[in-house]
Amino acid sequence: MVCGPLLPCNNSTLPASMELMEEEEYKLQVLPLPDKALCDKKEYKVIRLENGLTALLISDRQKEHDDPGPYFPPTHNEEENESNDDEEDMEDDEDNEDEGEEDEEGEEEVEEEAEEETDEGIEDMPEVKDEKPVKKKIQTRYLASVRKASAASLTIGVGHLENPKEIQGLMHFLEHMVFMGSEKYPKENCFDNFVKKCGGCDNAHTDYENTTFYFEVQEMHFEKALDMFAQFFISPLMKKEAMQRERKSVHSEFQDSVDDDDCRREKLLANIANPDHPISFFNCGNEKTLQLNISDEELHSKLHHIR
Repeated sequence: MVCGPLLPCNNSTLPASMELMEEEEYKLQVLPLPDKALCDKKEYKVIRLENGLTALLISDRQKEHDDPGPYFPPTHNEEENESNDDEEDMEDDEDNEDEGEEDEEGEEEVEEEAEEETDEGIEDMPEVKDEKPVKKKIQTRYLASVRKASAASLTIGVGHLENPKEIQGLMHFLEHMVFMGSEKYPKENCFDNFVKKCGGCDNAHTDYENTTFYFEVQEMHFEKALDMFAQFFISPLMKKEAMQRERKSVHSEFQDSVDDDDCRREKLLANIANPDHPISFFNCGNEKTLQLNISDEELHSKLHHIR
């Protein structure tokens, strides 16, 4: 599991509350730090949870000092240029008024009344002062927090090689079904909708020996997204009603991959492998392999058994 930015690497810089959590509540085991390049400014920490899960925490402190991008306060020169542009516009308006002296008397009276009302409105308007630098700093920090992203991924040590011969593509199908709601968040696709609404993305990938689920979201929404993400692996629903829709989704991915060179390479490897070895199976799966010689009840039961 990879998360960031969450924790600093050095134990001496951990808050006292976090040290207490390690000792009493979570019983974390801190593991040796991974090797990294000298130019890598990120901070790392490796921990093992009580349930045996090993987590790599990554914190990119450098991004906290980066320019957020969307907010650019006007410089003094820009303000002067805007003032000069306004003066030029006023001169152009005066020239236009001189050219319009030959218009009808009724139109001239309407223009004069409009100008008087505009002048009165300008006189009544309160003087607008520039924003204080403090407010600009706060706005810049807020926009930076919106711009910064946090990400998490979970890799599970099972993949295509766990496919049974009678249900080829089952592990890929399981990857799809896991995202179909949990007991805490039962609505289908609620996680995907939440992440995209918060400017992020999510996906998953099944390989021969591993299955990886991952997402990225704005930092301010990371805690909520992480809870929704974790619930998929604590109490996934994998309802029977969702199976037909996800079968079609798996079949659609199969059709899209027909001309993919990587998939062709895997098919070539499968054709020359031992027919009894799982690597020779049709691991992507499609509607046919996920329906052939198996009922929905049996498939649903098999999903919950292997999860």
